[in-house]
Amino acid sequence: MKIERATVNDLAALMRVCMSFFDETPFGSLMPRDEAAQQEAFSKLGSLIESGIVFLARDDDGVHGAIGGHIVPFWWNESVKIAADSFWYMMPNKRGGTAGIKLLHAFEQEGARLGATWAMLQAGIDRSV
Repeated sequence: MKIERATVNDLAALMRVCMSFFDETPFGSLMPRDEAAQQEAFSKLGSLIESGIVFLARDDDGVHGAIGGHIVPFWWNESVKIAADSFWYMMPNKRGGTAGIKLLHAFEQEGARLGATWAMLQAGIDRSV
């Protein structure tokens, strides 16, 4: 599986990956998925591709995973930049290999190239259980 920087031409494939993420996580059961929200997410993904860091895991069958985020100031010390993720996801049928960790490494390396001291990843906790 190849890890490559996303372009606006990848937007539809990236949206499919993100919708799978949404459906698999507690988000899918906690909030409705509606057309207006999907269009807004689609627009935000386009902006993230252009102004942030987005990498895809792709093979001959298509896009199967992605990581994306921004370079932002660290809230404890705004002179320090971090690469903060917005999402990191592999399709369930493509897990267990090395593509997910390769996505993370690409994100970290690009963040460092853009001046980030480190990468910070979100953790979701399902409190509905």
